[in-house]
Amino acid sequence: MPRTSRAWIAFALFLTVVSSYAAGSEPSAQARAGAIHVSDADLRRTIDLTGEWELYWGKLLEPHDFDAGFQESGGWPIRVPGSWNDLANGFPGTGSATYRLLVTLPDITTEPLGLYLRNIASAYRLYCNGALIAENGTVSSHSSLIRGSYAQRTVFFEARGRLEIVLQVSNAEEVKAGMNTAPRLGYQSALAPVGARETILDALIYAFILAMGLYHILLSIIHPEEKASLYFGLLAVDLALRGALTGSRLLHQFAGGLGFHTLIAAEFITVYAAGAFVFFCFHHLFPRERPGAAWIAVVAVSSAYSLFAVFAPIRTIVAVHLYYEIFLLAEGVLLIVWLIRALHAHREGAVLMLMGLAIMLGGATYDIIIDQLHTFGVFVTSYTVVVFIFLQSALIARRYALAFTSARDNLEISEGLATGYSRFVPREFLSLLGKESIVNVELGDQIEMNLTVLFADIRSFTALSEKMSPRENFNFLNSFLSRISPVIRRNSGFIDKYMGDGIMALFPRSPADGLRAGVELLETVRLFNRHRANSGYQPIFIGVGINCGKLMLGTVGEASRMEGTVISDVVNLTSRLEGLTRTFGSNIIVSKDLIEACPDTAGYPRRYLGSVPVRGKSDLVAVYEIIDVVDEGRVRTHDRFETAVSNIEQQRYSEATAGFRAVLAQDPADVAARYYIDRLLEIARSKAGQARPSGIRAAG
Repeated sequence: MPRTSRAWIAFALFLTVVSSYAAGSEPSAQARAGAIHVSDADLRRTIDLTGEWELYWGKLLEPHDFDAGFQESGGWPIRVPGSWNDLANGFPGTGSATYRLLVTLPDITTEPLGLYLRNIASAYRLYCNGALIAENGTVSSHSSLIRGSYAQRTVFFEARGRLEIVLQVSNAEEVKAGMNTAPRLGYQSALAPVGARETILDALIYAFILAMGLYHILLSIIHPEEKASLYFGLLAVDLALRGALTGSRLLHQFAGGLGFHTLIAAEFITVYAAGAFVFFCFHHLFPRERPGAAWIAVVAVSSAYSLFAVFAPIRTIVAVHLYYEIFLLAEGVLLIVWLIRALHAHREGAVLMLMGLAIMLGGATYDIIIDQLHTFGVFVTSYTVVVFIFLQSALIARRYALAFTSARDNLEISEGLATGYSRFVPREFLSLLGKESIVNVELGDQIEMNLTVLFADIRSFTALSEKMSPRENFNFLNSFLSRISPVIRRNSGFIDKYMGDGIMALFPRSPADGLRAGVELLETVRLFNRHRANSGYQPIFIGVGINCGKLMLGTVGEASRMEGTVISDVVNLTSRLEGLTRTFGSNIIVSKDLIEACPDTAGYPRRYLGSVPVRGKSDLVAVYEIIDVVDEGRVRTHDRFETAVSNIEQQRYSEATAGFRAVLAQDPADVAARYYIDRLLEIARSKAGQARPSGIRAAG
């Protein structure tokens, strides 16, 4: 291949990398529970409305449906960007849903606001503060009437103080349904050029790649012996077309008249064609090392899939696309064998070609995973193929790149080591010790400080683990921990220790962070149980203990082996509180110190469980239960339960017994009430209360 051709490829790849950074958006606040606060944000810089939106699956709700007194069931927290039919949500891809987000805006806005919308699959209707602002495609509760469209839109409106966004979405054909890209909010002056800028930038890049492809096709016409240049040119044209169909979806904007089905089918066809073009490019680069007559299978399969994609419904194409992806990986293995033969024969460029093929196969594997799991992600195969082709031209610039590659590799190794160490010693732990790096940590480093401690543990894990193999145990625990760990980080905490089926987490900033994390853990487990139920597994339940106070944080061990830890009676008591959740049938139990440290706990209903004995403590400990928001029974019996506890502490045992029996009459599942009744029966059996049972404290 001519050296000038390789220079063109290198420059095209450079532009592609630059564009990926130029199109980025500014970091923004995250929505939680269907609300986001941007009142302090500078709306002259655009904000991506990412995070938890409310989703009402199977319903096309109007803004007036959310007026005061709204009682609609089925609200579901969903991450945006993302699809509603991924594994975390589990809804069908075909259907309709309503998204809702409440945005707190500045009280005074200096100009109209706007929303930039793209990659919403695949038809939508947008309302802002009750007014219909935009429509794209045909939204309908009947799948046969849904008409998808991928038009990029920027809409403007007046709003201040509060913005309610209601987005109705319908999907019938697209693989990943919902908001695959978060809407972007900002002032009109900031938002107006965004869509045009992205469109122009992508258009320039894809036009350049297209020109590069046509250039090499022209070279092959001038020099018919350059067959490799011909197939490289065809591959570049294929990549340019795929880029225009994905990303900013330029062809959807400017060639929408071709039809939604046609454009989506074209996305698949570009994948099928790429496999054949790469194969023939190899054939003409290393003809002597070609393994057998494999080209016949490649051409036949690629052609068959391309014809199938033209006529079949999108859902049918998706259903059989996995088989082609497997075939594509098999083709990749075949190409590796091909390259190994070329390496053995010392063919020029075989080493770089092997590197490029490995990158391309990695991208194809990644695409298969996110496509089959219906999770949010950017398809990268087109870009890895560009890298693969670029490496063919890199031979001419190899000596200039050696110094840069060496420096980059050293940096990646350093970052990889730092990342690896942080998986075992949290960065937050080092920060609290006042250390910048783990290499600065010495045995005996310590600091005394006030922290909030949280213990969480799976109930009856031993019985559950006995039903699983060791591998299944590991997979289950990693799946569970991967869901609860982000909750801790999201609330400004970090996990100090993983203890089998439990964790110990620390919260340096505020006791309220630990309390909020405990409540969110319950919701996370509920979502996890829904996923387990869909897979036929039984639900799990956790107990959480939370406490706060002064403790020592530091390192223990010996010179050649040490670990970070925290030491304090606060830590021991927190572990005991988590253990009490089994005794009282509670989800979360906290200490009196934590309640006093969090004066504003109105959002977390609680009840006083009394002063109880705790192993390792000579005095009784006052404990409180944080009532789960879904536990309506304990909310109803709250006052009666606390009155009964007060009667115990004042030795009015008959009134206490009557009170707890009344609690059980209303809420038979109240384990704490039954616990106290059992203790009171022990008193009744003793003579005149001479021997009070453990766990009941008398006043005075």
